[in-house]
Amino acid sequence: MFAPLASLLPIYLLILLGYLSIRSRLFSADALPHISRFTLYICIPVLVASAVSRVGSPKDFNWQFIAGYGLASFAVIFLGALAMRRFFGFGPGRSWVIALGMGNSNSLFLGLPIALILIPDRVDMLVAWVVMTENVLTIPLAATMADVVAQTHPMSFREAVGDTLRRMVRSPVLIGLAVGLLCAASGLGLPAPFEKTRGLIVAAAPVLALFVVGGNMALSRVTEVGGPVLTVVIAKLLIHPAAVFGTLLVLPGVPTDLAIGGLIFACVPMLAIYPIFAARHGAERVASSAMGAATLAGAVTVGAIVVLLH
Repeated sequence: MFAPLASLLPIYLLILLGYLSIRSRLFSADALPHISRFTLYICIPVLVASAVSRVGSPKDFNWQFIAGYGLASFAVIFLGALAMRRFFGFGPGRSWVIALGMGNSNSLFLGLPIALILIPDRVDMLVAWVVMTENVLTIPLAATMADVVAQTHPMSFREAVGDTLRRMVRSPVLIGLAVGLLCAASGLGLPAPFEKTRGLIVAAAPVLALFVVGGNMALSRVTEVGGPVLTVVIAKLLIHPAAVFGTLLVLPGVPTDLAIGGLIFACVPMLAIYPIFAARHGAERVASSAMGAATLAGAVTVGAIVVLLH
């Protein structure tokens, strides 16, 4: 029972290191955004490009996995938006951005380091497929719906789609995805010095990502406690992974080991920029509180899922 939990110990120790570094003021809180930006804009695109280029061209992708992961995730978001509106009285725009956190994971900052330990031989393909699903399908769809149905300053569908596409073009994750696909299609390798640099950046990315997660925990404040926050946390940590795993298990063409990989990525807390999306519709307090609570509770739920898998 304790062996699988021990395998996750390095991850939690790095998160703890980030937490203590900020809480003890070894690093100023003002330094954390700079570390986060370096991780997001330098390390993550290189990491994503490296993973995608090793997976191969889109014809080698498991499109059943991508469809199943995306369908299950968006179903959780859709039902979550309905619940936020019906049971807690949030406006339609706020409901969609709050529900966004229920069906999207912190795949690169948390899911990837965990997958590297648990399923190292499947990491490249899974991170490529999950990142593409989240950044091309579920996040843009939810963000567009929130903009279209917002009660204050609603956009037309065309305006909302255009705004979403502009954000996607600037996304470092999608830039890394595009570069990786181009490298896979061309078949060209990097000269030795550049390849060495790429390897160093890829190795540093999970460490920096976990440090940032811990630092953000040190700065996060759970200011909202109640039904909406609890609903988001339960949906993200329990309902979303169950929906993804169940969907992938019943789909033809998705082996059990890939379904387990999807479960690992789905079971981690929500994406790190969740409060930024929520702030566009005045729901940042609920989102920030839910993310802080989910990050803490996720240490228990992720550990429990890992034990069950073993």
